[in-house]
Amino acid sequence: MKYNTLIVDVYNLFYKATWVEEESIVKYKNEIFHTEGIIGFINLMKGYISKYGTEDVKIYWLFDNAKTAVTKYRKSISEDYKKSRIPQPEWFYKQLDMLELILKLYRNDSYLFRVKFLEADDYVSNIVKLYLSDKDTVLLISEDSDWSRALSDTVHQYMKHKVYTKKEFIEEYGFEPSYTNICFYKSIYGDSTDNIAPGLKELPKQFFLDIIQNFDTMHEFILATKNKRISYFDLGWIARVAKEESLLLTNWNLVESVNINISELDFYKVQCKYQPNKLQLIYSSLNLLGKIDDRFSMTQNDDNLLDELLKGRSINRKKS
Repeated sequence: MKYNTLIVDVYNLFYKATWVEEESIVKYKNEIFHTEGIIGFINLMKGYISKYGTEDVKIYWLFDNAKTAVTKYRKSISEDYKKSRIPQPEWFYKQLDMLELILKLYRNDSYLFRVKFLEADDYVSNIVKLYLSDKDTVLLISEDSDWSRALSDTVHQYMKHKVYTKKEFIEEYGFEPSYTNICFYKSIYGDSTDNIAPGLKELPKQFFLDIIQNFDTMHEFILATKNKRISYFDLGWIARVAKEESLLLTNWNLVESVNINISELDFYKVQCKYQPNKLQLIYSSLNLLGKIDDRFSMTQNDDNLLDELLKGRSINRKKS
């Protein structure tokens, strides 16, 4: 199937590309500069665009905002949150910043978001709701199961090396990928990606399916358990829920997404524009000509011109 819109989890894909691609190092400003993540990311995207994109495909580049207030807030809820995301060396983040600049110049019909205080999974569903219509066919490119909350008849997700439609998600996981259902799933069974411990790891699947059918929040479920209103819960399960109440509520707070309106998103929205002269300059300075973009021929490096291009552009991204 071809899609007229691709929404990309940039950090997720960039991380994958960096550690899969063979190491590539150049000298920039008399310092070592890595480019393997840029090479891998752009080449992966060329493949996705060719295979899944229509001729007029629109692309939304969604960035995590490093060291965000939301992350701090979630860390205050649980110190273990995202401990599995190991801080990367400084060259990793410098390369990611350079990729952000490249994407702003890479093509027309594309938009870039790096929303202050938020991670990409906090607002991907809002991008779908606020900027797209039911006539748009959308492919989400991310391995993050939180992105599955946006699945619908016209919104699919590329993960685990295949495309998941809403139907295929239901067939594999056994439930509809709604916002509430995925919050319950990750709260109860945990999420190793974000280092969220399972609240009720051994809960039978049939119990889980009944819970997501009858309750909208974790508070409602816990209250019903306390009041012995869940017929299939014996005294053992009632005691187990009481014991894990704090963990279940903590998990729910961790997996809830942030509500953001279109005016806030518009503030951070960057409309990208293809600028070949600036792109060629960057490619030349980083020895990327011939490696990622066949629209350009080989030319000599010119670090001084790239310095001029970057003047006045301050990026204070820190390690997550």
